[in-house]
Amino acid sequence: MHRTLFTPSMVETFRICRKAYQVGQAQYEAGVARTRLKSLLRRFIMRGLAEINRGKLTTVNQVQRFMGQQWPADKLSAAAQDKDNNTRAFLFAYKTLTKYVGKPYKPGSSEIVGVAQKVRARVPHVRVYVEDTIDLMIWHPHEKRLELIDFQLTPITHLDPAWPSPTVLVKQFLAEKLKMRFPYERVSLTFVRVGTQDHAPVSLTLDESIFRLHWSEMVKTLESMKESSETESVCATNCRHCQILEEQQQRKERFDRLELLEQVGHGRPADPQELQQYGNLEHLQKMRHAPLIVAAPAVELIDDSNEPSQQGKMEISEEKGDEMKVQESYSLTA
Repeated sequence: MHRTLFTPSMVETFRICRKAYQVGQAQYEAGVARTRLKSLLRRFIMRGLAEINRGKLTTVNQVQRFMGQQWPADKLSAAAQDKDNNTRAFLFAYKTLTKYVGKPYKPGSSEIVGVAQKVRARVPHVRVYVEDTIDLMIWHPHEKRLELIDFQLTPITHLDPAWPSPTVLVKQFLAEKLKMRFPYERVSLTFVRVGTQDHAPVSLTLDESIFRLHWSEMVKTLESMKESSETESVCATNCRHCQILEEQQQRKERFDRLELLEQVGHGRPADPQELQQYGNLEHLQKMRHAPLIVAAPAVELIDDSNEPSQQGKMEISEEKGDEMKVQESYSLTA
C-alpha cells in the first residue's frame, strides 16, 4: 500500500537519509516513537501552550492545576530510565508554561484566529497529501497579513529566505488554502522558542516567487516518497546516518543476546529457535560467567533385541576451563 500523507518532518528526514526515514516510520507504526520521553514532553508542552493561547489558562495557579490533572506521570515514568530525568522533565514543563502564561505571544492590534490548527491539502497531479499543525495563527487586519507561529523547544536554526526548508514550503503551500478564509496580502512565518529563558522570535516573510522556484523540487521528493513506500530505500555511499543506524542495530542485537543469556542463566531453558537466532550462546556464557542450561528433548534408544532400552538426557551444568562438563543419566526400563 502506498503512503499518501506526508508531513514536513517526514520530508526532511527522507532528504537527509532514506534508511532513517524507513526506520522512523517502522518505529512510529510500532508505537516506539510516541513513548519516548522527549516526544511525550513536547506533546504535553504544546498542549499547555494551546490552552494558554485559547484563553483557558491565564494565571500561574491555573497552570499548576492543569499540570496536576493532566501530567502523564505513568507514561513518563515508563519512558524515563532514571527518576531524575522524569523530575527534570516536570520542572522544565512547569517553568516553560508558567513563563509563557505571564507573557504569551500576541502582537498588538492583532487577533488570534487559530490555535493548534491541523491543515491538510492535496498536492495536484501527484495524488498525495501534505499535513501540518499550525501552533498559532494571528490575523493582522490593518496590514492584511496572516502570521503563522511555530513553537520550538530547541534552538532555532539559521533560516535562509532564498533556500526555504521543507517546513517553510509546506506551511506556505497550506497557507494558500487559507486564503479564501483570510484574504491576506502577505503571509509570514514566525518561529518562537519557548523555555525557561527569553528568546527573540525569528520571523520570515514568505515570498511567492521563491516558493514557486522550490516547490517543483518538493513535488519530486513527494513522488519519490510515495514510490519508496513499497520498496526499501537506499542512500548514497558513505552515508554517516546509515552507519550510525547500523551501529545502533548491532548494539541492540548484542544487548538482546546478553538479555537472553541472562534469562537462560536464571534457569529458563533456551528454545532451539532462540539458539539459532542469537548464535553461539556458549561463547557469550564464557563472557558473562553465568550457568547455561540448554533444553534438549529426551532421546530414547531402541534396538531390535529384547534388552531394556535406555532413555538419555543431556544437561550442561557447569563450565570447567574451555570445555563444558556433560553429565549423562540413564534410566532402565523394562
